[in-house]
Amino acid sequence: MGDARFFSLIAFGAAVATAAGAAQTNLKPSPPIVCDSNEERVIRGRIIETPGNGVEILGNCEVQIVDSRIVAGGVAVLLRNNGEVEISNSYLEGGAGGILAENAAEANYRNSTIRGGVRARNVAETHDQGGNDVSGTARSSPPASAGSGRTSGSGGVKVKSGDEVVEVTEGGVRVKDGKDTVEITSGGIRIDGRDAVTVDPGGAVRIDSGGASVVVDGDYVRLQSPNTSVEITGRWRQSGSSTYSNADNARILVDLHATDRNGELQVDLAGDVLFDFGRADIRPGAAAQLRKVAHLVRSRSSGDVFIIGHTDSIGSARDNQKLSEARAVAVMRWLADNEQIPAGLMKGRGIGSTKPVAHNAKPDGSDDPEGRAKNRRVEIRFASRP
Repeated sequence: MGDARFFSLIAFGAAVATAAGAAQTNLKPSPPIVCDSNEERVIRGRIIETPGNGVEILGNCEVQIVDSRIVAGGVAVLLRNNGEVEISNSYLEGGAGGILAENAAEANYRNSTIRGGVRARNVAETHDQGGNDVSGTARSSPPASAGSGRTSGSGGVKVKSGDEVVEVTEGGVRVKDGKDTVEITSGGIRIDGRDAVTVDPGGAVRIDSGGASVVVDGDYVRLQSPNTSVEITGRWRQSGSSTYSNADNARILVDLHATDRNGELQVDLAGDVLFDFGRADIRPGAAAQLRKVAHLVRSRSSGDVFIIGHTDSIGSARDNQKLSEARAVAVMRWLADNEQIPAGLMKGRGIGSTKPVAHNAKPDGSDDPEGRAKNRRVEIRFASRP
């Protein structure tokens, strides 16, 4: 249904003063109705009583149910595929559901009484257009694995897709995925999970987790701490816990397999050295490598220090992206907290598995553990002064 048609229906539903479930008169008995083609059909003034489903819309039908009463042992109105139904001034009662929409079906209902609840799954849509009396739930609730569905009503819109639930109300948007809760309101965005993320109306992003906050800066993130402006005065180059001197630089460059390309120094730290599998917590054994990196940054860096997280191809793109971002931030935090590298100089980014340096699989399609290990890395690069 087009948007103009949809919104005109909403306006119509709001304007109609007929009480939900008003008694219908002059109803004509009718057997269960099935529409499995591409036709348009109007069901008006009918009474359907059946132990099965009352109205089944199985094809791409467009059906209107007006001034009717449907009492079914199964589902009062069942939609599948791309069927559409508009229900008004009717009474629906189903032992397995009042309205059940599946696949890409769409149901709009107004000024009606519905017993048995309204359900949508597998990207189907249901729209409460006002004036309805809806109660009860379907006898068998569709499992989370069934896909996604969207239900809208006077309280807003609720979308369920797998483990995620999105609610849109007058107060804003709330997303729950089992681990984090995202709230989008007039005051910005807040994500509650391990970190708290706030986006103000001006678009600035702030992530608070323990010490320094993470602030989004274009495609990168920065650490921001209260004493950042003091740290960048120059004294930070003489700080840190390591005992290395400039005389050690040549050896450290070899130890870290660093490369110097047109004045930009780059170090790739193995993810397996820095982190346990699937985690973003710095391992205690990674301190020696990170102290060498910190020394190079203090003695050779000129300008921003870029820290880029990478993963192999195991897992979903979304999970790899989140893990690579978390690992980049973890390295930034470690360097700031343990080696006093200025938070304001470091810019972090995660790019998941999109930039491999080796094959994740062998030519025959089998797994390549050595290649994947090379791809799990944190890249640190900066302009190098002489």
